[in-house]
Amino acid sequence: MKIVLAGAVSLFGHEEIMRQALLSGFEIKFYDAPFMKKYWHSDFPVVFADAVDENDGVVVPLTEYWISWCIENQERCRISRKALEASRSKSKLYSFLGKFRVPGLFASVEEARSYVHNGGSVVIKPEGLLSSYGVEIVDQKNISMMEEFIRQTQSIRNKVVRIMNIPACPAIITEKNHGVEYSADCFVNAGNFFVVRVCRKKTVIINNKPCALVVQVVPASKKICMCLENWCNELFEKDDISFAQFDFIQDSSEKDFVPIDFASRIGGGMKELFSEFENVYANAFSHKEIISPDSKNFPAMVNYLPVVNGYVMNDNYNLLEGKQFVFKNKGDFVNKNPGSVMSRVACVICRHPEEFTDEEMESFLIGKEFIAEK
Repeated sequence: MKIVLAGAVSLFGHEEIMRQALLSGFEIKFYDAPFMKKYWHSDFPVVFADAVDENDGVVVPLTEYWISWCIENQERCRISRKALEASRSKSKLYSFLGKFRVPGLFASVEEARSYVHNGGSVVIKPEGLLSSYGVEIVDQKNISMMEEFIRQTQSIRNKVVRIMNIPACPAIITEKNHGVEYSADCFVNAGNFFVVRVCRKKTVIINNKPCALVVQVVPASKKICMCLENWCNELFEKDDISFAQFDFIQDSSEKDFVPIDFASRIGGGMKELFSEFENVYANAFSHKEIISPDSKNFPAMVNYLPVVNGYVMNDNYNLLEGKQFVFKNKGDFVNKNPGSVMSRVACVICRHPEEFTDEEMESFLIGKEFIAEK
């Protein structure tokens, strides 16, 4: 069967992906958008075009740009309308998964305000954007900012909005689910389901935003696999072929897994981790487990995040041992918008015991010792 992996620049190890896919009966061609060509530094053949030739096969989107293309050209992919709509609307996602536990949605600002006054926390987020763009956490300490946060979220007009082809960006308010946060990639193929990878996140709140300091590969437990498969069964049809990315939380009180975000693509911001560890996207076609349950040291990506705006005056960030990537050098400007992977000053790929300490986590925050605040 011919398929097109659209968004090829986001991948690595294309030869291995093609080899494993051929063994599983897939003939693959790689595409990406013309504006991504400047990021491509390989001789491996990738077609850079605004549209996919219909003779090249069924389109499997890997990025938000190509999800938008599939929404406009649904006949060229095998992704249900439900899955595509859930990729652009969190409230629709929660509605489609309504038979499971999902975050509670507040019908009004007043209802959300009452919930916070009674000791709860809420999340203000854009209806259709990915990652932490426009996300704000509100509790009793900053409840006076609720309307301003909503206004800011609704006024987002950045490149991401254009790529995702969202004409308007309304804000929704949900309960904040407390617990351990995870992200996962899955692959659905004509009724077959495979968990590509599961990562546990260690997050902190910086400037009212949830930020992932550590992303660590962990074994996919039976319960996690069951939840992911159940969610996919609700969103996709039996003949669909697509990746599926979920963010979800293991609730600290009830131990439920609560889906908070979804898109019919692979997860973003993982290239450094898996290009140094294992080609999980090739494994998607071979159905190879990426980590054994008895592993002691889990592969991890540690993100070093700025907590102030300004210019880097010292780029000796005291990084952990491992494969080091420095993104911001002396003289570079950094923006304390840690919801985006583009704001990282550095990251390290390493293996580490199951949990990072609070002291270690604190050292991943980059402040005035390294940045001249502006």
